[in-house]
Amino acid sequence: MAPGWRASPIKATTRWIRGSQVNKLALFIAAVLRDLTRDRATLVAENAFLRAQLQIFKAQIPRPKLDDYDRALLVFLSSVVRRWKSLLVVVEPRTLLSWANDGFRGFWAKISRAGRSAPEEGSSLLRRSS
Repeated sequence: MAPGWRASPIKATTRWIRGSQVNKLALFIAAVLRDLTRDRATLVAENAFLRAQLQIFKAQIPRPKLDDYDRALLVFLSSVVRRWKSLLVVVEPRTLLSWANDGFRGFWAKISRAGRSAPEEGSSLLRRSS
């Protein structure tokens, strides 16, 4: 490491808590909170640097493996960011839309199943009254 450079606390924390979904969320929130304290010029420069790295990554790994947390985060952020379709690099917009639809379908199916189970006395009462 060059003189004057310090190790990033985010990188040190990542090594310490690698692999957990909760930790990925905590690191994401910590990075967003840290970004809220930065000036616009710094954020624009960092954004350009990250976009360049994404271009390299996309050229080397055409189809990255994403877990459920990554999918849920992208779906959530697409509802917050207006230009999300033009900003996607890792997946296609239709893929993200299908993840959102699948999540809603699963959520709706879970709610529907929960409403169908009737207690025994209610079932017998309905049979007697009809």
